[in-house]
Amino acid sequence: MKRTAALALGATHAVATMAEATEVAREHSNGQGADSAILCAGTVRPEHLGEGVAAIRKAGYLRRRRPERLR
Repeated sequence: MKRTAALALGATHAVATMAEATEVAREHSNGQGADSAILCAGTVRPEHLGEGVAAIRKAGYLRRRRPERLR
């Protein structure tokens, strides 16, 4: 549902897994990877960070966004 909404709102790509995101980034960057990536998962495990790092180019930027806490 979120991917469908993202596409309806103008996103050019919407993927289900980090592996798919990495593939899209590499396809559009001559195999180098994304300049930057943002992890927006509610719970980030060490493997998520590793997958994020794999998706970016050398000297790329990986940002972990923490979800807002409900008040």
